[in-house]
Amino acid sequence: MSKVSWLIAGGVGFLLGSRAGREPYERFVAQVESIKGNPRVQRRTEEAKRTVGRKADELVDKATGTDSATEQGGAGSGGGI
Repeated sequence: MSKVSWLIAGGVGFLLGSRAGREPYERFVAQVESIKGNPRVQRRTEEAKRTVGRKADELVDKATGTDSATEQGGAGSGGGI
């Protein structure tokens, strides 16, 4: 989608949302908070974060030809590069 399309879509969404009033927004926010507070959702979110972190490390290792799991100091130590 081009930037202009995103701006138009955002404007239409804002217009429709403002006409609907505050109540639907408040219900939506309450539902999102309820979902975020669910222990199963929190557990799955943490699992996903760990998986993404591992996969990112694997991709870095593959791209650089190194093994970041065994390097001293890890990423951000300022050494090596």
